[in-house]
Amino acid sequence: MHEIHNSERKSFRSCRRRWDWAYRDGYVPMEPEPALTFGIAFHRGLETFYNPDAWTATDVEEKLTAAIEAFLVECNIQKQQYLKDHSLRELSEEKEDEFLNSLDLGSGMLAYHAQFVHSDFDDWFKPVMVEIPFEVPLMDPDRPGMLLHCTNSPACGQTHSNNPDSDDSIVVYAGRVDALMEDLRYGGYFVWDHKTASLLAKDEEFLQLDDQVGGYSWALSVMLNLDVRGFIYAESRKDFPRPPRLLKRMHKGCLFSTSMTQATSIEIFEPYVAKHDPEAFIAGKYDEYLEFLRSAAATQFSQRFTVIKSDEELFNIGENIAIEAADMVRSPRIYPNVSRFHCKSCKYRQPCIASFRGEHLDLMWEGAYIKTDRRHWMEQVRQEEKVEAE
Repeated sequence: MHEIHNSERKSFRSCRRRWDWAYRDGYVPMEPEPALTFGIAFHRGLETFYNPDAWTATDVEEKLTAAIEAFLVECNIQKQQYLKDHSLRELSEEKEDEFLNSLDLGSGMLAYHAQFVHSDFDDWFKPVMVEIPFEVPLMDPDRPGMLLHCTNSPACGQTHSNNPDSDDSIVVYAGRVDALMEDLRYGGYFVWDHKTASLLAKDEEFLQLDDQVGGYSWALSVMLNLDVRGFIYAESRKDFPRPPRLLKRMHKGCLFSTSMTQATSIEIFEPYVAKHDPEAFIAGKYDEYLEFLRSAAATQFSQRFTVIKSDEELFNIGENIAIEAADMVRSPRIYPNVSRFHCKSCKYRQPCIASFRGEHLDLMWEGAYIKTDRRHWMEQVRQEEKVEAE
């Protein structure tokens, strides 16, 4: 079948030249490989935490223990694979430090999630499925009632039959959903997606028209024939709250830091200073800082946005995906979408400039890109790496 993923849809709309090079010609930029892809490992931990089979049979501590173990196992798998790929016996001192710091970070984030996020916000649902792959056949917008087929292989960048009557040429919308939750309060189901980010989103407005939010909700409603009512965007900051720093000398009657930039929270900070600096705490020396930690201005370490999708919205989303896919598989015209902001960070910027100059690109492709004729298979890796929210 011909698979279409969200990243390809975005690339197609953003710049057709880049899309053509990446998804049809199969040129993938060579990039330094990290020893650990943190988002994937943290994802494994949360996948284990929300394991439907163990949801009612385990308590919070058991869930956390299993999640941290899954996270650490994935980290070590990645480390061993990195050593093997680079013919190394051990990591450099710098990379080993990065690796150990990542272990501490992920374990701390999972512990915070179990103690302060799960305990307060996870009582309204139960996990039904986790890590759900999907492939939903798309209908042909120009032939009502008929499935959409691609007959351009291998020019389309994928290998399949070109027989328009064969199942092998069907175009499918494909991807992987983190979890599906059943709403125990009002019924129905919600698609669930974990994200990690250095900075959390300021609001949910961007999610209303987000490709993944709409597309994944529609796909599961069709594939599983379920009453999918929306999408939960669960975001975790790549950090976790810690006890406050002990000052080298007392400041304004306080033994501990009240810096607004330190990684702490009201749940961690208040009981800690009450125990370790009781006189200043009782005297109100920390009151102003405690008010700050209770406010919206304080650093947030986790948040969730709920995006409701009506049946009509889901239907229209499916229609739009099919229309877009039809444009992609029917030899669209290729041209660059030049933009000051898009082009600045584009990984195909140099060949694009060379193309404008009429230069041959063969040496550039050989020196800085990997050539593959099955670009869409790499999407599975990129879909996992998407958990590192941009």
